[in-house]
This record gives sequence, structure tokens and C-alpha cells, in this order.
Amino acid sequence: MHRHRILASATLAIAVIASLQGATLARAQNDPGSRAIRFLQAQQRTDGSIDGTAGETEDTVIGAAALGYDPGTLRASSGKSVLDYLATVATAQAATTSAGPVAKLALAVAAAGHSPTSFAGANLISLLATTYHPATGAYGDGATFTQSLAILAQRSAAVTPPAKAITYLVSLENSDGSWNFSAAAGLQGDTNSTSVAVMALAAGGDHSHDAKVLTFLAGQQNSDGGFPYQSPSPFGTASDPDSDALVLAALRAVGAHPERSGWTKNGHTPLDNLLSMQDSASGGFIFPGNTGADAFTTSEVPAGLALQPLPVAFPGVATGGLSAQGAAAVSALKYLARSQRGDGSIDGTAGETEDTILGTAAAGYDPATLVAASGASAYDFLAAAAAATAATAHANPHAVDAGKVAKLMLAIEAGGRNPASFAGHDLVAALNGSYAPATGDYGDGATFTQSLAILALHSTTAAIPGMARSHLVSLQNVDGSWNFGSAAGPQGDTNSTSIALMALAALGDHSHDASALSYLHGQQNSDGGFPYQSPSPFGTASDPDSDALVLEAMIATFQSPGAASWTHGGHTVTANLLSLQDSANGGFIFPGNPGADAFTTSEVPAGLERVPLGAVARFTPGLALLPAAPATTPPPPPAPVRAPNTGGGPAVAVEPVAASGSSVAAAGTAGTLAALVALAVVLGARRKRRRRHS
Repeated sequence: MHRHRILASATLAIAVIASLQGATLARAQNDPGSRAIRFLQAQQRTDGSIDGTAGETEDTVIGAAALGYDPGTLRASSGKSVLDYLATVATAQAATTSAGPVAKLALAVAAAGHSPTSFAGANLISLLATTYHPATGAYGDGATFTQSLAILAQRSAAVTPPAKAITYLVSLENSDGSWNFSAAAGLQGDTNSTSVAVMALAAGGDHSHDAKVLTFLAGQQNSDGGFPYQSPSPFGTASDPDSDALVLAALRAVGAHPERSGWTKNGHTPLDNLLSMQDSASGGFIFPGNTGADAFTTSEVPAGLALQPLPVAFPGVATGGLSAQGAAAVSALKYLARSQRGDGSIDGTAGETEDTILGTAAAGYDPATLVAASGASAYDFLAAAAAATAATAHANPHAVDAGKVAKLMLAIEAGGRNPASFAGHDLVAALNGSYAPATGDYGDGATFTQSLAILALHSTTAAIPGMARSHLVSLQNVDGSWNFGSAAGPQGDTNSTSIALMALAALGDHSHDASALSYLHGQQNSDGGFPYQSPSPFGTASDPDSDALVLEAMIATFQSPGAASWTHGGHTVTANLLSLQDSANGGFIFPGNPGADAFTTSEVPAGLERVPLGAVARFTPGLALLPAAPATTPPPPPAPVRAPNTGGGPAVAVEPVAASGSSVAAAGTAGTLAALVALAVVLGARRKRRRRHS
């Protein structure tokens, strides 16, 4: 953030070119923020630094916190963490005080959960004060970035900056609403300086400059939806990742919504453009004109992806790190893999098998390696389900259970296989046969059915009728929620709301995010987790499956699970979800149950991996969760397999509770409280939340 690559290197400036990679929509990425952090962690050196520099390490710490991870968990193989490295930086800064670097360090220290007034024996705020010029109000050289970072650093430490420091920053604003890189107004403004300046003002509650800033930034936005450092510019005016990220954070700081139509150019939002510059292989970001991703470019991006303005608050140590969440997901998947039966299924049901496949792919493992000792694979089991669906479709297309077919398609697509030609059957055609053009309904038209159908078709790039989207939108309640039924009106629930949000996000429709997220905020419990529904006759305890679905919906709608707005009593949804895992076997425990079970656990891994429904599940072909079991019978011939997903693929989906493995879609279609109460009686002490389409 205290880096200006256009001015820092003439060589780099020459390299800037106007052409960019083809746009990749935000919904076609597998949690891009987490992938960027993984890329950065791969650049960690034995001293704990990211790529050997203070700036990249500080930006990585801030970005990790913005995404909801504990930055202190970023450790090198030597055991040294990013905080160990920053402690050495603090010692050096105490000897050679410079306002910008001290302020940037203070912001990183605060984001990591430590006090900038007492870190590694240094009081960074006091050091910063030694650079202050009371006659002018300037810190250090008084340039826009220096001044803005100094103000933000003090805000991060709950210290009120001198009024004259704010007045000085305001004096640097140009008449067009912009700020420039220098210590004086009048020079041509740029998007980077403007963004950090308006974040500094917004952090103190000053929004009197927002309107002019928004006008300037709107005038700088390129036709690809992104932002250049500056336009016009002798260095080129191509959109770049760091400018996009800074502007995204600034827009949220002033209450703007960069995911909405007002910030869309030629169908592209700033987020779309930013993600078009992410390297699909490594997760790093590529600066225009460069041949590959690098830590210098990538480190500034995660906070922008999380739409988190400076200063970024520590998400809480209980939230865990990227590796901790990944380890929890893998532990859960191994628990599920151990429950595989001789027919290839997970725990004997299609729903749990499909969810396990989706979670396995989300975690980077090859679902084809889910093979029982009998030699039957999970996909062999699903082939039988596909045959049954095809038989039903042949006899009566409208009798097809659209939700079940859609869920099956998502699992097939997750493993790189083709739902239009799986085990000799065309499931895309079967799903489309259940569509009612007059109403836009797939099957019973209930929220889960409609959402799964949209997500399944999106994953195959098949056409999705506009009426299908319209019907889903019509099911939204006035409080922003969706319910389980096929009409708006009855009380909504977190699960239906989450899957509807993901389906609309897959279509690029974020116009309903604000009201739905407001509803979800109201449902969050004091432990940070989410119930199926509150109030509810079934109880309002947070449960693993609701937590996982809401997590995925957060990612699909560009929320940061670790943000202060999603933290209750010091707890986040991720922290609550992790607290519900059985440390002995890796499974997850539903409230009121005596132990873990596959039914509860199967939905969780994709949530921990933060892969929304409709997002890409990238995996390594041949990578298995467990060692191959010795075959007791010769394995069947392998099914035709396509290349692993590279776009538009699925993540986790959901299934219905059933007393004996049967679907309760009919009860959901009725949407009546009486039906749900009857279901709760059947389930008895388990008090399972309603899951759809097993």
C-alpha cells in the first residue's frame, strides 16, 4: 500500500501494456483470496518474511487478517512466523525512523492482533509521533501516502490523530476530488493515492469528500471494469491488480458497492477484472506486461478481494489460519472416506456421496480416488443413480426430481466428468425436461430445487432461462431471506437464503445481496455461528451445516468471514465451525448428537475450503485422501473422464433429512410448519436441520 510501482521503476513502467487477459468472472474462482495467501506463503523465507521484504510481509499480514485468517499462523519451515520477521523490522525502525514504513508496520501489527504501542519492545505510535511536524500537520515527507498511513496507523491503535494532521491531508486534495503522490495539491491525481487518502478520512468518520472521490474514480474506470494507476499516463493506462484492490477497498470505505451495476463496464465489475489477472495455476496475481505472478503484485490484493478498507482489524486467534482450516477440512474428508461402503457410496446415500465428492475436489484431492476395498468407486455408485434418473426421464420427463438430478450433476462436474454424457446418460437433458417455461420452475420450484438447478446448469455452461432466475428472485421474502418452499411468505432460513445467494452469484446477480446479508446478520448467534432458523421450534443452536453454507454464501457475495461486522462476542463463523469438530475422528457433531456422523460432516469441507456452490473446485489428478485399499474384486473399467475443471465448476451442495434415506422434497414443497414439525418428530433427538435432495 505504501508502494507505487508506476513511479518506483522506469523499467516496470515501460512494461505496462494495455492488453489484459480475458476476463474471468468472480464466481469462476475457487476462493481467490485464500489461493492468493497460499501463493504468498509459498514465497515465505526462513526468516519468516514474505519474499524477503517488509512491505510484502506487511501487506500479506494485512490481507490474511482481512480474509479472516490469523496472520500469526503464517510460518516458514524454519518455524519462524511473519511476526518474528516483523519484530526485527520494528527493531530496525526504532533506530532509523521513517514515517511511512513505521505507519505501515503499525497497521500490520494491529492486523495481527498485537498492539502497535508495544511490539517487540517498540512503541510504534510514539516513533511515528517523532516524525510529526506540528507547524504544518505533516508526518515525515508529508506526501499523500505517508500522511494517510500515519493517520490510519493511529486509528488502528485507537489513538486520535492531531486535528492539524487531518487538515493537512485534506489540503492535498485536488479540485477534481483526487489526491496525487506528492506533498502538494495541483499535480495530476491517481487512483492509488486517492484511495488511501479517502480510507484515512473515512476511518475517522469524515465522509464529506466521498462524492468528489467517487466522481474521480468513476472517471478513471476502464472499459474492462478495472482501474489504472492513473489516466492519462505516460506509463500506460491498463488496469492493474494493485490499483483494482486499493480502489475496491476504498469504495467499501465510503459505502459504495463495487459489485453492483453502477460500477459495471461492458458487463465487467472491478472484481471481475481483478480476478482476470489471477494466475489459475499458482493463485498469484500478474501485473500487466509481466510474464507471471509475483509476491510484490499479489501481496496488496487479498485485502481488496475481501473488500476490507484500512485499517484491518485482527479477526481473532480462534479463527485459525489458512493451514488450520485446510487441515480441518482434510481431517473431515478422511473421516468420510473411511465410511465408504462396498458399493462405492459414502455411508450408503447419494447425498452424502455427492457432498463428499464436492468437498474432496474443493480441498484439491481427486474424487476419482474415492474407491472402496471392493474396487467400486464413488462414481460407480453415482452411475446407478444416473441410470435411475434416465429411466424416469424416459418414462415421464416431468417426474424427474430436479433437485436430485442437479445435485448429481454438480458432483459429476466436480470430478471433471461430463453430466451430459455420464455412464451413457444425458443428465443435462433430464434436468431441462423438468423445466416449466410458463413459470420458470425446475421441478417443484422450491428454493433449493431452483437454486441447485441453476448452479448445475451453470457448472456445465448450459443455457439458463431468464425465467428461472426470475422465479428464484420471486421467492425472496421482504426481510431478505428465502424459505424452503416454492413461494415467498413463510419464515425464511439461513440454508435456503445461502443457496439462493450462491445461485444468483453464479449468474452474476448481486442486486439482492444487501437485503439477504442483512437477514443473515440478524441470524448470527453470539458464538459466531448460525442456526438453521431463528426463532424455530427445532432449536436455535449453531450447527456445522448451517455454518458451512453461510460461509460459502459469504465468499460468493464478497464478504470476509473474519470482518468485525461478522464477529459476535469475539467469535466468527469459522471459529464456531471448527469448535464443532470431533478432534478424535475428524467428523462434525450436530448439536444434541452424541458424536460425529457422515450426514452432518459431508457438507462441511467445502465450507472450510471456502468454495461456494458454482465456483471452481481445482484438484490434483490422482491425489488421494487415503492410501488405496487392497481390491477384493477386479475394479470395473474407468468411466470416461474429462480434464479437471478449469472454470464454472461446483463446490458443496446439500441434501434432505430422511428417516430412511428417502427424499423429503414433497414435505419441503408443501412448505408448511406442520410438515417440518412432523419431520422433527421422526428425527427425534438428532434434531437435524432440513437438508435437501439426497
